[in-house]
Amino acid sequence: MLTTPLIVAALLAAPPPATFTATVDGESETLVLEGIEIRTGEVFYVGNVTIGCTYVSASCVYFQSLFGPAVALLGNFYSANACEGSVSVETSFDLPICPVTYTVIGGLSSVTLTSRTDSAKLACVGDNEWLARTTSDGVGTYDIWLCPTELELVLPGTSYASNVWCSPIPSCPGPESVSSLGVDTAYVLSGGDEAKVVVQSVVDGTFIDPCPADLDGDGVVGRADLGLLLAAWGTPDGDVNGDGTTDGADLGILLNDDGPCPTC
Repeated sequence: MLTTPLIVAALLAAPPPATFTATVDGESETLVLEGIEIRTGEVFYVGNVTIGCTYVSASCVYFQSLFGPAVALLGNFYSANACEGSVSVETSFDLPICPVTYTVIGGLSSVTLTSRTDSAKLACVGDNEWLARTTSDGVGTYDIWLCPTELELVLPGTSYASNVWCSPIPSCPGPESVSSLGVDTAYVLSGGDEAKVVVQSVVDGTFIDPCPADLDGDGVVGRADLGLLLAAWGTPDGDVNGDGTTDGADLGILLNDDGPCPTC
């Protein structure tokens, strides 16, 4: 049973923290980023680290529509290599979300290389199959920039490339269920130069009710819900587990979930 007020309440709850990991030449640092609510349905995350002589940052905005099931993550991942030689840079950003099922995905992406020296190069890491990809629940969902991808400059300046994936956005089949959104990047950056990878990932689907046993929608599973379930015994009206009828299985879930509903 879908209880819309509970889903809206879950989406309006305090934003969960995100995890950002940066790795430079095999040395990693992980940050827990607290969300800053910009406005209802939009949360901003920012963090940066310096590993050796390389600066790496993430600035991401999570969007949630209160009038539809679509969610989106706009990620901006930047690195500045102050070393004399090339370094391998990898980043991983992951954000828990209210679970979405039966998903379709799509989005936009760009890669920018800025040369502060006479020449610059950005390329894939070793045998890696992608330079950037979207993730869900820690698993890759779409390889955006396939290897070999390479940007190169012979004079100071900027080189830029962009693409649209799964157009019209979103249209590619996604995971059966999604409970986190993320982006991974991996590339080799020449000494003294800068790189920026921007990924906008859109996911559409159906939100999973965080508290199906709350039949009266008051945010608490209790006696009132028990009364409604017993009154609906043998009919679909008190169905908690989605099997089309109200029976002992639903009663068991209700008794187990007794108390305040979770936010997600």
